[in-house]
Amino acid sequence: MNEPEGSVRIEGNPNPCFDTNNLAGSGAGWAGSAIPMERFLRFINWQSSAIHSEDPKALVTVGSWSELPQTDSFGYRNYYKDNCLRDAGGRQNGIIDFYQIHSYSHGGAWNQNSPFKVDTPIIIF
Repeated sequence: MNEPEGSVRIEGNPNPCFDTNNLAGSGAGWAGSAIPMERFLRFINWQSSAIHSEDPKALVTVGSWSELPQTDSFGYRNYYKDNCLRDAGGRQNGIIDFYQIHSYSHGGAWNQNSPFKVDTPIIIF
């Protein structure tokens, strides 16, 4: 799945895995669909489980639009960690195998905590 955070609803939830209030003002939800995080995580859990059941060697990931939904640092939450995916969908093998983070600059600057910072232009000949 590519950048599900664009369609996520920003809302509180008693389960920290589904509470997206910490993403308010970050750009998450830009598509305006307002789908609860729990539904995304259930979908990912079920799809990952189906893939792993058919081919245990297959690798599954989610491409996040930034580092914010894939870290427990800087006041953010890793929504895609094993326990969050299992809480949402209930399938033990429905986890992702590696993290995939996209990083974008805004107005010529990278997010303060971006894992991919480039401070000088790169010239390729």
